[in-house]
Amino acid sequence: MSIDKLISELSKESIDIEKVIDYSKRTQSDYISVSKAYFDLMVRFQSDVKKMGLLCKIIQELISSIEGINNLIESLNAKKLDGEGLGALAGMVLKGEETINSLVEQFEEVN
Repeated sequence: MSIDKLISELSKESIDIEKVIDYSKRTQSDYISVSKAYFDLMVRFQSDVKKMGLLCKIIQELISSIEGINNLIESLNAKKLDGEGLGALAGMVLKGEETINSLVEQFEEVN
């Protein structure tokens, strides 16, 4: 998934801004597709409150990650990020990915 490439690029000492923007846009696209798939799952599991709750949390986290990545892209395009700001946004992207993975694991366990 593009998120791995994005995280890898953000972890480098010398960051290629164009690559970060490209991987960010790809990751956003991936997250939007995944969000749509989870919305479809919600229809299937609408009578199961526990599964619905987990699906809602996953979708909320995906949307939050999409917004965070959008902020990253906007800041990079406007050249408004210093190393510390870039590191903070990179950390947010990574934390979002970890949270999504954790929620998906919980959903798989319930399913």
